[in-house]
Amino acid sequence: MVKVSVIIPVYNVEKYVKKCIQSVVNQTYSKLEIIIVDDGSTDKSSTICDDFAAEDKRIKVIHQSNQGLSAARNTGILSATGDYLFFVDSDDWIDKDTIKTLFLLITKSQSDIAACGVMKVWEDGKTESFTQNIQFIMDGKMAVCEMITGNTLCSVIYNKLYKRILWEGISFPVNRFHEDEFTTYKLLYRAKKVIYSGDEMYFYRQRKGSIMSEISDKRIEDILDAMQQKILYFGYKSEDEIEALSVIHYMDYIKYIYRIVHKDKSKSKLCKELICRYNTQFNAIYCNKNIPFIYKLKAVIWKIIKY
Repeated sequence: MVKVSVIIPVYNVEKYVKKCIQSVVNQTYSKLEIIIVDDGSTDKSSTICDDFAAEDKRIKVIHQSNQGLSAARNTGILSATGDYLFFVDSDDWIDKDTIKTLFLLITKSQSDIAACGVMKVWEDGKTESFTQNIQFIMDGKMAVCEMITGNTLCSVIYNKLYKRILWEGISFPVNRFHEDEFTTYKLLYRAKKVIYSGDEMYFYRQRKGSIMSEISDKRIEDILDAMQQKILYFGYKSEDEIEALSVIHYMDYIKYIYRIVHKDKSKSKLCKELICRYNTQFNAIYCNKNIPFIYKLKAVIWKIIKY
């Protein structure tokens, strides 16, 4: 069997981490290397991780000072010896057949990446589909287009099994929010073939106090920067279709953020910056023949009325 390295970054999640690790330990695909990176936890998370390692030789726990999610994932990648990589956030969990199913999909389709569906789960037990329940195979370029426009692959890093070779020269940006937005598209683009199955086998916990529940100027700056870098990345590679989609996504996100914050007087400086970013991109969209006229018209309307 081929070895799969599962990377779990951990920081102060003593209430949830047992379920996460147990779901990986219980995988029906047994040849696993389970790398837990304890990123300076100050609660009982460290002890829980060490206890699991004492019971299962496949588990390796790395303790490091707190450096953030990206640094923890990067440590895991550098320590991994498997031919494939899979990521699980420490407050989430996976179905017992997740790794086996994704590996079989990759093997049968000769793909470089396999992705599964994601289910949101709230503290009260309520669930909601995060992705669509469909299936497809496509090349890397089309996979990036699907990531930008669809609700299947998504930009998240955690519901995908990757060939390790795709990660050469790629790492997560340290001290940035929305680290997946800086990273996932590069991996998809490198893949010769990507397969997606909508079966919901990754469970994404929704909780108060998580990183994703926070809204800040830094978070907004990072997500917009990630999207702008995406435009530059594909513009440099002359991938006009992807660049056009990236521009549309970027401008739509500026509008989305503006609608959220524009009524808050304390955010007036941010609103001016958003408008400046929008206008700068607006002046360039007419040079891209792949952006539909209807979108250009919508851009003009928003520029005038900012609804």
